[in-house]
Amino acid sequence: MNRKDFIKQLAILGVASQMSFIYSCNDKKTIVIPKNHSPLSEEYANILAYTLEILFPNDKNGPSIQQLNSLEYILWNLKDKKRDKDSNKYIIDGIRWIEETADEEKGKSFLDLNDREKEKIIEFVSNKSWGE
Repeated sequence: MNRKDFIKQLAILGVASQMSFIYSCNDKKTIVIPKNHSPLSEEYANILAYTLEILFPNDKNGPSIQQLNSLEYILWNLKDKKRDKDSNKYIIDGIRWIEETADEEKGKSFLDLNDREKEKIIEFVSNKSWGE
């Protein structure tokens, strides 16, 4: 290996070693939702996913939303034909209330908020009797 190739590989290794730091500075979390998210719209599935991510973060202090498969479990329950329709309605209404609260408090969609603003909305909602 010549000196030029060595320096090039060293530079690539140096940048690659900092990728986790660069990614952690990103202001928006990346949430992946299942392709089949009925009966929720894509917007509501995303709101639910971000809410679960806030409630069960990947912070090494316990299982995260991905480790618990929380989103998939809730979507599976919502599709269950034997499930009580009022329970499904309450979950869907709760998602709508989060969106309405974001609009009232911040003047924009919950999905358009940065992570800190989303956390504040969820904290605000969880302090309401209907949001517990």
